[in-house]
Amino acid sequence: MSKDKLDWNADLINSIFDIDTSNHILNIPILNPHCEDKRIWDWNPSGSYTVRSAYKGFL
Repeated sequence: MSKDKLDWNADLINSIFDIDTSNHILNIPILNPHCEDKRIWDWNPSGSYTVRSAYKGFL
């Protein structure tokens, strides 16, 4: 990411990875850094991850 953390540092990404990988990385959207992070796990009512909830979710 760039120093302002609002976009990718394309020059750095392109210097490290091949063009196909660089394109994949550069197409990943960057979220607003001013939004609060939160954990969400849709397969458990509490939103917490458990192996059991993952197993049920993938069935």
